[in-house]
Amino acid sequence: MTVAVSLGIERGSKAMLCASTGNTSASAAAYAARAGVPCVVILPQGAIALGKLAQALMHGARVVPIEGISMMH
Repeated sequence: MTVAVSLGIERGSKAMLCASTGNTSASAAAYAARAGVPCVVILPQGAIALGKLAQALMHGARVVPIEGISMMH
């Protein structure tokens, strides 16, 4: 995730976006915060562990729950 955020910043991104219900969203939020850019995390409504959600929120991510989507492959 640090590489993704670093490349995004290098290429002029003004924000980060992540669709994840786990550690990826927490990492995206943490590295985006460190880089000084906002992070948006998209996830299925009601389908995330509270501990993982808390990690994204405590790093300032904007969490957008979407009803009716699934993160299953």
